[in-house]
Amino acid sequence: METIAPPKKVKKQSNPKACVLWTHEIVEYSPFGFTVPAVDFPFRKLPKQVLLDTPTLDLLIRQPNQLSHNALRLINECEEGSYISAATVLEWADWVRKGHYRLEVPLNIFFEQIIQNWQLQILPLSTEAYAFYADLVPVIGEVKMSGKENGEGKARKMFHEDRYDQLIMAQAIVDKIPLITPHAIFKQYERFGLKWVW
Repeated sequence: METIAPPKKVKKQSNPKACVLWTHEIVEYSPFGFTVPAVDFPFRKLPKQVLLDTPTLDLLIRQPNQLSHNALRLINECEEGSYISAATVLEWADWVRKGHYRLEVPLNIFFEQIIQNWQLQILPLSTEAYAFYADLVPVIGEVKMSGKENGEGKARKMFHEDRYDQLIMAQAIVDKIPLITPHAIFKQYERFGLKWVW
């Protein structure tokens, strides 16, 4: 009688996609997380570099098919590559700490894998960016409420006081790097000199 050997155990490889076991949906990240429709490519000349905000990086890792055409083109074609802010790393650490993300590997290894896989660079926050952030006046954004108890479909004005959003935005303005973001609230910061795209 022929005996069949049990299948060999395959060692599981850690990679950014496998590291994320569970997370909340991107629109639940912030009351200002509603995406804006993609528009025609807004640049006459391709920028040399771009800055990805935290939700954009999250989509790149988990749901790249939900990135806009503009976002994909910029991430793939910019001459000097794509950056993520040091504020994004801190924000991600908070997500892990609060249980919004569960990782198979430590956070530092997770980001090392992300940087290597997608050829990204971490951009440190300068003192000028912190100074811009310190002087920033929160803008007012309008969001549509969900749920009958909140008056579904009704618009509600709210102050945008997300410090991570503001740090990333301040960095994009000071360093003069276009920001890739699906957050409609960033339109309110155009008057401060922000260039952004989705």
